Amino acid sequence: MGRIMRFLGLEKRDAQAAAVDLSDPAVIGWLGGVLDGGVSEETATTCVAVLACIRVRAETLASLPCHAYRPNGDGGIDRIEDGTADLLERRPNDFMTPYQFWAWKQQSEDIHGNAYALKIRNGLGRVTQLWPLNATAMTVKHVDGKMAYQYAGDEDIPAQLIHPSDLLHFKGSILKDPFEGESLVRLTKGTLKLGKEAEQFFDMLLNNGNHFPTYITAEPGTSPRAVEDFKAQLKGKAGLWHAGETLVFGPGLRPEQNKMTLQEMDFSPQLRWNLEQVSRIWRVPLPIINDLTHGTYTNSEQASIWLAQYTMTPVCKATEQVLSLGLFPRGSYAEFNMDGLQRGDYNSRTAGYLRMTSGGIMTRNEVRRKENLNPLPGLDEPLISLANGTVSEDGSVVNPNVVEPVAKDARSRIAARFAKDGPTERSWEFARTVAAPVVESLALAGIVGTVDEFVEACIE
Repeated sequence: MGRIMRFLGLEKRDAQAAAVDLSDPAVIGWLGGVLDGGVSEETATTCVAVLACIRVRAETLASLPCHAYRPNGDGGIDRIEDGTADLLERRPNDFMTPYQFWAWKQQSEDIHGNAYALKIRNGLGRVTQLWPLNATAMTVKHVDGKMAYQYAGDEDIPAQLIHPSDLLHFKGSILKDPFEGESLVRLTKGTLKLGKEAEQFFDMLLNNGNHFPTYITAEPGTSPRAVEDFKAQLKGKAGLWHAGETLVFGPGLRPEQNKMTLQEMDFSPQLRWNLEQVSRIWRVPLPIINDLTHGTYTNSEQASIWLAQYTMTPVCKATEQVLSLGLFPRGSYAEFNMDGLQRGDYNSRTAGYLRMTSGGIMTRNEVRRKENLNPLPGLDEPLISLANGTVSEDGSVVNPNVVEPVAKDARSRIAARFAKDGPTERSWEFARTVAAPVVESLALAGIVGTVDEFVEACIE
């Protein structure tokens, strides 16, 4: 037992022996990683590629605001602003901000395949805190279609059997079965192990001294004094001020070039291949994790869109469904606001706003609120293009301005004809011919009248 403790680094250096609980999930996970090439759920983040991808996913989700909504009965929705909604927006528990809580949730889900949050209730049964639990200490039990969660306990939460209604269970994208998510680290252990071993191999190669550029050979019969004098000369030539000075070799000493250079020992292709594999596993575009080896302006610009559409949208959707079912009554729901993630560059964003306002979909003050600008008077009414018409109070489209130039020309022609020939039958025939298409156009614009009424108005 003492040898095992020393191997694990758990033996105390004083006379007291360290008490090791081999049933501790943390010890089991660490030992499993040691026996499996140093890769486990507990050690996966020591791989730079894994850490980069998990950070991007966790920090991106944590940066998105999460709100709760309910239908208002008028075909619209109202934002919920009560204590339950505050758990998502302001304070999940007494020790974590929303940013920290969502980052923890995603990290646990990406590494272990599951994230668990205990619902802590007050005396009235209302949920007042969401407390994170250790995923490695949780066992899911299911018998005859009924579920329960056995928690082994930690420093803050004692061991207990938890009912599903008292827990939020966030499952990863790959399911082990209908009850649990599968760890991506466990599924891809071979790939992660290969990348970890490549890093360790290169580290050991350098630490073992196999990176020297040149070495000195001594021919048989070379005096020990000549070797010692040369060593002293090397020490005296070290530093910036002696750079470029000539070295004089004694008799029997000859410099040799190490045939395995640092360039030939380059492991960059292997490490980059591992980075690409890890990026595929966690579905994070390479430009997002600062790999611009094949980066161009186009694919780097689109990387954030790929991240939003194919990485964070599924994550947000799965998280929203757990929150909606576990915290809110039927019909109400939680939703992450991804506008900030999908806003794009300034020109694209403003072009989109222009289309939304000119089409009457958004008001100009709604756009100002999205840009964190205060509303201005007179900008709360929707705009409709004059080529299509404006919307009246009863919902009909009216746009006399489009027909007005044609109507003005018709009125002047009719008035001139009557002024010249008088109210003859030929004048009326001419006037009706000119007025007919104008009256039809006015009717389409919402102004109804007869041809004779239009002519009489022109004569007057």
